[in-house]
Amino acid sequence: MKNDDSYPLPQNPDDADDVEVARRHFDFYIGIFSQPIYGDGNYPQRVLDTIPASILPRLTAEDKALIKGSADFYAIDAYRTNGAKAVSNLQACIGNITQAEWPVCQGLSATDQYATIDGLAIGPPADPFTPWLYNTAVYLRYQLKTLMDFYKPKSIYITEFGFSRPFEYARQDLYAILFDTDRTAYYQDYMTEALLSVIEDGVPLKGVYAWSFVDNFEWGLGLEERFGMQYVNYSSPTSDRSYKLSFLVYRDFISKHCYNK
Repeated sequence: MKNDDSYPLPQNPDDADDVEVARRHFDFYIGIFSQPIYGDGNYPQRVLDTIPASILPRLTAEDKALIKGSADFYAIDAYRTNGAKAVSNLQACIGNITQAEWPVCQGLSATDQYATIDGLAIGPPADPFTPWLYNTAVYLRYQLKTLMDFYKPKSIYITEFGFSRPFEYARQDLYAILFDTDRTAYYQDYMTEALLSVIEDGVPLKGVYAWSFVDNFEWGLGLEERFGMQYVNYSSPTSDRSYKLSFLVYRDFISKHCYNK
């Protein structure tokens, strides 16, 4: 099993409600899956206090004993970090299942929670087709340290991270497609922070897996959205591939920093 999401940054760290919603987001998007396995064997208390047993059946003592400690390592997709802001009346929202924002009670739109911190961009944006993705590498160490604080796994793997370069699908000249500086910067930034998390923070990060080594079919957007470190000419009968700058820089970074000589 792998997790996907982040511990959001409160829009206002001095606002208790924003801080609470950041924690609620973590508990409902990550903790609900992770805590039974890597924590105490049960769902987070905020989840139990919010969702009735008629919707979320409670784990039995037998369930907890079976689930707790059943994973060999912690896996998470770590594309970006979110922002969090509480709705105007947080407690009323938490207690009202009919509220559109229930159960997290996030006050930002689905797009804005991935884009802004206090109205400012959270980082350089990816392709407009990917409104949830920004280069937020500066927060990666914070995310990994948070996971260590909560779950203390013996090893962590980042199972996906990557970047859809803005408007790459619309470019016609091969030399311009291959010079993917936005994606290259993303990978350099993330790999640097990942390495620092190991060296400076003692995080047992054992591996990172980039998405993707090649342009491919991306969910509902098909071939328009491109994440690959290799360009694929879909007009070619043999789907010819060409290395992008990001591939070469990623390869060299790993060769220089991530292998014992």
